[in-house]
Amino acid sequence: MVNGDELLLAEQLRPGMALRLQKIITQHLRHDPPRDGDSSLNMEQWDADQLVSLPDGLGLTYTGLLSTYGDDELPSLGVVTVNVPWRDLIPLLRPDSPVARMLRQRGLWPGVGPKRQ
Repeated sequence: MVNGDELLLAEQLRPGMALRLQKIITQHLRHDPPRDGDSSLNMEQWDADQLVSLPDGLGLTYTGLLSTYGDDELPSLGVVTVNVPWRDLIPLLRPDSPVARMLRQRGLWPGVGPKRQ
């Protein structure tokens, strides 16, 4: 992570957590739809059981994981970005993953305080 290498999402997750992450991202899309000034997002066009695909790479922010989807992935919604907060993502992460180590260093991992300088 320090050297600028690309992180793959599958390498950061515990085994079997990909489907759970799809459900979490879909839930955030349904309940916290990004608007970006566009009120044309219409979640009613989506089947109740339909899940979004997982992003290929990670988009990390201070608040969590960003998943950006284009017209080809969510044709009825257009381009949208979904933010999954750390509190939802942490239980899915491998404890030895680079993302987990980064969260520990920043004091965002449960039970770990901020790193003192």
